[in-house]
Amino acid sequence: MKPEDHSFSFGLNPFTDGLEAAGNDVMLALALHHGDESDQHFRRSFVRTGFAFTESSISAVRAIGLQMHELAEEAANHLPDGTRPKQLSPHEHLLLQDRQFIIGPNGRPKEIDYFASTGPRLLFALRTLASLFEREDLVDTGSHQWGEFKMSIKLRDRLTHPKTIDDLVVSDDDMAMVIRSMEWSRSVAAGLMGAGIDHLERLGGTAGI
Repeated sequence: MKPEDHSFSFGLNPFTDGLEAAGNDVMLALALHHGDESDQHFRRSFVRTGFAFTESSISAVRAIGLQMHELAEEAANHLPDGTRPKQLSPHEHLLLQDRQFIIGPNGRPKEIDYFASTGPRLLFALRTLASLFEREDLVDTGSHQWGEFKMSIKLRDRLTHPKTIDDLVVSDDDMAMVIRSMEWSRSVAAGLMGAGIDHLERLGGTAGI
């Protein structure tokens, strides 16, 4: 697979500035890849690099979603008939910040850090933000792409927490699947970013910001 056949950049405003370096890492890795299944060290590194880029992409979308939530609260005060823009639910707002509530020793609610595993965290962010930005069409949970994305996450988890030597093997099919999943997640994140930025601009105008 030729590196020039792939594009992992967004070109979508300040939120994407920090993604360029991660995208360049992926492109460099593809350029160095010669399709040799014996080079397992490279393949494992590629999967980790690819998911670093995917997580960075989704983190940028999360930042837009959190800003949109805050603007929606302010914009609601300027809309007729109390019409309120779509917002995150309280638990969605908290979880997108990697926070949660527990009952503390004193019997009162206590907010603490919450570190979900990579797979559920990524999937939660995609589904929540697709709903918030009213672009559920971008995340079709019944699609082949969604299924491969979840399988790629399991592959990444297998490489991160191997139980046997076989768990460290990345096959040709695995590589092809990961590349397709990265392209799909990049496309979804780019679509969500575009929708999120559009929402932010509209809400900013409504709120007079």
